[in-house]
Amino acid sequence: MDEIIKNVKYIYVDSLHAVNHLKKKIDLNNYTLISFNPSLVLKKELNINSLEHNSNPKDFINLGRVNYNYSGYIYNKVIEFNNDSIMGIWIARYLISMQNIMYRANKIKTYIQDKKCLFVMLDFEDSVKNLAINGNLPSYMSQYKNCKILEIKHTPDDLRKIGRDPQTKFLIRLNFESAVSILFRLICIVSRPFYNLWPGKKIYYSQENTLLKRIAFKCFLKGYLIQKFPNKNNFQEEKINTKEETLKIFNYIKDIIILYQKEVLGYSYTQETKSFFYDKIKHHINQYIAANKIWTKEFSSGSQKKITACLLGFPSTAMEIAFASLAKNNNIITASFQHAISKEISEDILSTDTLYESNIVDYYFVYGKRTAVYSKYSRFHKAEDIQLGLPEDLKKGMLYKNNNKFCEIPVLYASTSISCGNRGITSRAGSSDVEKAEFELDFIENILGRLPHKVQYKPYFSKRYTGDVIEIDKAKSKKNIFVNLDEIDLRYIVNKSRLIITSRSTSTVGWCIFSSKPVIYIENTDNRLNKEASEIFKKSLFFFDVLDPKWKIKLYNLLKKDISTIENEWIEKQKLTDNLIYKFLGYKKENNDHIAINKIIKKLS
Repeated sequence: MDEIIKNVKYIYVDSLHAVNHLKKKIDLNNYTLISFNPSLVLKKELNINSLEHNSNPKDFINLGRVNYNYSGYIYNKVIEFNNDSIMGIWIARYLISMQNIMYRANKIKTYIQDKKCLFVMLDFEDSVKNLAINGNLPSYMSQYKNCKILEIKHTPDDLRKIGRDPQTKFLIRLNFESAVSILFRLICIVSRPFYNLWPGKKIYYSQENTLLKRIAFKCFLKGYLIQKFPNKNNFQEEKINTKEETLKIFNYIKDIIILYQKEVLGYSYTQETKSFFYDKIKHHINQYIAANKIWTKEFSSGSQKKITACLLGFPSTAMEIAFASLAKNNNIITASFQHAISKEISEDILSTDTLYESNIVDYYFVYGKRTAVYSKYSRFHKAEDIQLGLPEDLKKGMLYKNNNKFCEIPVLYASTSISCGNRGITSRAGSSDVEKAEFELDFIENILGRLPHKVQYKPYFSKRYTGDVIEIDKAKSKKNIFVNLDEIDLRYIVNKSRLIITSRSTSTVGWCIFSSKPVIYIENTDNRLNKEASEIFKKSLFFFDVLDPKWKIKLYNLLKKDISTIENEWIEKQKLTDNLIYKFLGYKKENNDHIAINKIIKKLS
């Protein structure tokens, strides 16, 4: 320890465990501790400095702009090289995964300058968890001559929450599943032994969601076997030699990668850092080329001749995307399905338009008209957008009007304050992790904790830092607040309250609106609504904008009223809310499933 700490001025920590570990070894008063973790920097007794103390929303908007520009440059360069648009999108997507570490590296280097810094990182003895929490930050920072890494082993109690969404219990999910969804699952289970024996046509599915399951089931009723998309391991991707091709493409785009890094890193860009992502980008390119070769061979051999369509909830893997790129030439239809509300309401989501499902497939089936319109704003849009109407789980929420008059906890706060950590999409974060936490702490202290009502506080399940969360600790300290830490998705609890509070233009707000409960929406400084969504939200919901100096007073004056009074005020908004649901978000009593079926199987009719 003495050697590694020699001449160190700064110590970077991401966890309380790291701080406590150091306390046993050295006198921390001799060093300046720095961190991104809000639960550390906002505890005054720890005396840890924030690395994002001077950040503002413009930083994130600018990062999104840079990512948007350079993803376009990469895409055009690939088109110039081999005219493979899908490959262009696949490679351009990688810029999103690069930005987080470069953004944080820039913040750190700007802070420490040329002074020596020790990075204390946790080793969870689990590669997936290590990547989820640490990302590439330790290895990236180790490139700087003034930065050293100290790894300490740690298996925290909250390890299960790291880097994943909640997995709601089967019986709870079952209550919300439609009959079609249940039958879909039964068919998938029963069909597995017959994959190779089935004499008729087949349809692949992957990354399932409610719309996908509904259409897949109806395809089954038309005589098509539903088969899970093959796992890439079945094809031994690693045995495909693509080194030469990968290198040619990489060399063709390398200069753009360097320029992208320079713009994001600014002062922190050095010759040592410019090549860090080279191997990772090459691996990313190689995945697509290998997958493309695998599928080309599969199609040539005739082994996929029974496959007529591929239904993808969200095409994300190299195998899925390479399949989609070759499908059309092999008389196979590809389709993707909307799984949440986001494109139609968010102001800045276009900064990540490389991720749009409609860039990859033939058909993109959506809830309503607005999603179809905003999907076309992507520079890479290729799909035909088709409106199907809402999935059953969203419709189901609308049936529970006024059924909880005497519920014990009438107010639900659906928090959207998820930390970015070392793996999140920084340009979509909208604000720093510390700023998000500060908002939550203030909201809990000055609004929720003062209410004459009991409040259920529902934080995000997934964690980007280990240890206690300062916002949750604050909520637990309030007598009227119950903190729901259960592993359960929000959609399954929205109907158990009488009033819902949420913020930010994320998919969360969709579940709140479709609950048919009174919704209080807080327009935050980050992740703001687009102009069209903002106008209709103001009319349809209880709307409060944090840019209004009096928003807290106005909100508290509403929330301190009797719940029945608020519900009566909501009735006056109900027609406008119905308009939001029916016209803006795509509610239809009868779904247009027949259109989807006809599109998917038309070539075989």
